Amino acid sequence: MPRIYEYRGSNHLTKQFDERNGGKCIFSDRAYRYPNGALRDQDPLGFLMDPPNDPKERQDKLVSYWKHFTELAVDDFYKRREEILAQADYLANAGATETAEKELRQLQDIVLNARRSLADAENEALRLKWNAATVAEALEKQRLKDEQDTRFQHSVSSRKSAAVKSIESIRV
Repeated sequence: MPRIYEYRGSNHLTKQFDERNGGKCIFSDRAYRYPNGALRDQDPLGFLMDPPNDPKERQDKLVSYWKHFTELAVDDFYKRREEILAQADYLANAGATETAEKELRQLQDIVLNARRSLADAENEALRLKWNAATVAEALEKQRLKDEQDTRFQHSVSSRKSAAVKSIESIRV
């Protein structure tokens, strides 16, 4: 299983930050990453970034979390697999092959679940981007419609004022 840390904060602020963001995190690229999108520097006096309020930005952080989590899970799987292969003869003689296989299957399940979570996070990010594009397109259509309405009203009022002037110019 990837190296998941729990309540690693060494000072009051980082402990509060850890608790506020669920406490469990992974360490990757010199930062602690939380499954809710929060991020904290490895340095206890470094940055503390709560999850973004914007749903698109938050989802991008979740995608990043699951990418890092998956990479760590895959690394752990292959490291443990190599260790087991190096001890294969010993394990076979000791009758511990089933235990080793069971351990590898558990690690394999973690990798598969992490990949599913990553795919789900990426799909949600795409959905949010698509929705944002749809909203932007709808706003642009509304802007163009409003612009056309304004032009039409202006042309009607121009014609109306010319007609009013023409009528007003008729005097007795």
